Amino acid sequence: MGSTIAVMVAGGLGLGMFLDGRVVTSPLFTLVGLGVGVLAASVYLYSIAKKYWKE
Repeated sequence: MGSTIAVMVAGGLGLGMFLDGRVVTSPLFTLVGLGVGVLAASVYLYSIAKKYWKE
């Protein structure tokens, strides 16, 4: 579970940094990618927690 969350955040950050390098919009896509990664990790964590709350 922890590695999945780390991959989501790092993947969003990496994709944002890649796009910033290609488009030359320095912090814009990095911050957007980081936000998307954190949001995806939060949704994943919520879905895991929701399974345990029902039991």
